[in-house]
Amino acid sequence: MTRRGFAATAEQLARHLRVVTYDRRGWGDSRGKVAPQRWWATHGDDLIAVIESMGEAAEVVAWGSGGAAAIHAALRRPELVRQLVLFEPTLGAGPPRARRLRHLRRSLAWAAAGEHRRSRAVFWRATTQRGVWSLQTGHRGITCAFDHVRSDIREMLLSAPGPLADELLAGTEDELLERLGELRPEVHILLGGMSVRPVFRIADRWVERCPTAGFRGEDDCDALLPLNRPRVFAACVLEMLGYTDWRAIAAARLAELREVLRLPALERVRVRCVRNSEVFVPDATTGALRWDPEAESACASLIVGSTYEVTGVSPREFGVIDECGEDYGYPPQWFEPVAIDWHE
Repeated sequence: MTRRGFAATAEQLARHLRVVTYDRRGWGDSRGKVAPQRWWATHGDDLIAVIESMGEAAEVVAWGSGGAAAIHAALRRPELVRQLVLFEPTLGAGPPRARRLRHLRRSLAWAAAGEHRRSRAVFWRATTQRGVWSLQTGHRGITCAFDHVRSDIREMLLSAPGPLADELLAGTEDELLERLGELRPEVHILLGGMSVRPVFRIADRWVERCPTAGFRGEDDCDALLPLNRPRVFAACVLEMLGYTDWRAIAAARLAELREVLRLPALERVRVRCVRNSEVFVPDATTGALRWDPEAESACASLIVGSTYEVTGVSPREFGVIDECGEDYGYPPQWFEPVAIDWHE
């Protein structure tokens, strides 16, 4: 990733703070190479140089393996790092030779063959895939956040210049796990609730080793949260740093919902259910599968025609309180927006 990927997030954060983004050595517009044996230590030293050039200590936000550079900087010069916000840090994920990271070996193979776009595609699909329950098939399937983001985001991820293969070979600085107890700044770990499970196990290990660390997950967000939901990401960062509270996150979610539904600026949003399941039955005449609302009316937790208040939103999921009183996520295409009677 380059600094351009954080442009939308930086714009949101800049409303409250002075924001500085930069390209790491060898990435984007930055030049220079890194010796493999000092990969993350060098990037950490570069981060220290960036902070020193600002003339004051900084609160550092890092994503994924970039957390290794942030930890190196905080351990070496703790007076320069006030707080750390790490989104899905990968310290302790293991090197590419690990069996669970077989997809990353495929990424390295494509890079060695000079197929850098294919290498990046394998990497992003491997690191953003997640399990989902499929009502159509009745078993756990796999979807991928990378395949669902806007085309311009996918293009940025595939074309961003940088030594991705060298970074994979450098590993995830597993040995830093043993030094987390030395960290002086507060550490805030943010996870996407719909992200891959290993990042949650990594966060557990962090909290065990680092007394100043705590983590939280955003339920309807995935591993590409900084790119495809910059308002929510920025609001979470500001809350963790103590500059805003949960109301900023609620406002960011509502702003996204208005964009998805093309609604006017409302303080609340309601939707009407137009279907309530993904179960299909064969048509008696043609044999073609079709959705049958009557067949589902007895067991569905939503009622077609009923109105619900939206509690959360993502491009693929609305949060609503259903007829059972539970707050669950449902596909946006099951609903249509309705006007709110402010005199109720």
